[in-house]
Amino acid sequence: MQAIAMKTVRLLLYAALVAALTAPAAAQQSAAPPAMTDDTFLAEPVAAKPNLAPAIARPAQEKAASERLAALRRQHGHAPNIVLVVMDDVGWGDPGVYGGGIAVGAATPHMDRLAREGLQLMNTYSQLSCTPTRATLMTGQLPIRTGMLRPMLPGEGASGRGIDAKVTLPQKLREAGYITRAVGKWHLGAFKEAQPQNVGFDHYYGNLTSSEDYTA
Repeated sequence: MQAIAMKTVRLLLYAALVAALTAPAAAQQSAAPPAMTDDTFLAEPVAAKPNLAPAIARPAQEKAASERLAALRRQHGHAPNIVLVVMDDVGWGDPGVYGGGIAVGAATPHMDRLAREGLQLMNTYSQLSCTPTRATLMTGQLPIRTGMLRPMLPGEGASGRGIDAKVTLPQKLREAGYITRAVGKWHLGAFKEAQPQNVGFDHYYGNLTSSEDYTA
């Protein structure tokens, strides 16, 4: 269930990212994204580089995304905001876009809209639990490389090894001119060097340990 939950999180995260990056200007909001010209289940994945896993190329969507991003830069004078939402314990079938929502007693209209207007990924790698997944999202590295192979338990994380501040997602966004903020659960180490503001984030407000410690 946890692996399925994190898979759903990845899909919704990417949908949110693509929606934020490729949202058209107000005058173009009614324009639909280009339809996929290939069959997802029959397309042949290709590795762009020897060290990368094979993937299905989508030049039409990439071109449309680049054009919309350029339009937003011209309209606002800067790159659009990027929002990453990470949710624990959300199953694949919970959002309405994947058959859940109102059918299981909890409508998810905003998630459904993000998915419809963005890009839905139907297959993805997933870590099994919280800390390894968060470390992978922040660094793009497998847990064997970050050293974070399981969730930090209560009382852990006060010392040890954090994520490499030189290769984090917020650090790369900062280099691209973004101001970054993290809110909520961190769970990647509570000691000074591992804290969000020391691995790339400009601002942080939340709890450094697991969600069970939110009252602290």
